[in-house]
Amino acid sequence: MPVEWTAERLELLHRHAGEMSSDALSKFINEQTGASFTRNAIIGKRHRLKLPGCPVSISTRPRRLPSKRLRPAVRLPVSVAPVESLNIPFMDLEAHHCRYITSPDGAPALFCGQPVLSDKCSWCAWHHSVVSESVNGRRVVSFRKGRITHYAAEQGRSGISALY
Repeated sequence: MPVEWTAERLELLHRHAGEMSSDALSKFINEQTGASFTRNAIIGKRHRLKLPGCPVSISTRPRRLPSKRLRPAVRLPVSVAPVESLNIPFMDLEAHHCRYITSPDGAPALFCGQPVLSDKCSWCAWHHSVVSESVNGRRVVSFRKGRITHYAAEQGRSGISALY
């Protein structure tokens, strides 16, 4: 059952907000009034009332710079020709097989099975070009909804089966 903020409890909070930590303040208010406020309840009320002692807002904390170490881009041939899928079942896949699912929705999963680009990539050159896009000269994988069907439409084809 939630504890109510009575006038007495709010007065204690206002009076001691800048003097105590949230943990100490919650214990003090609970002892004085018989309430059962948690530390987080005190932090939230302080923040909403903009009382002193509020924690630093996340947006004002200094941001960590991202690491400059990037994975090397997979280099694709200039033009990639569509490949014929080998339709390999999951249990028969090996490390060098393309992991692109070629079976229609609802059917048991069958995979392309062509040789992958490298040991750091799960797809053959053709399927990597289907699921990735060029950004600043690098190919990056894009899992935006409908990416494959957009690609097929750009090529004048319709449906996922048009890619094989």
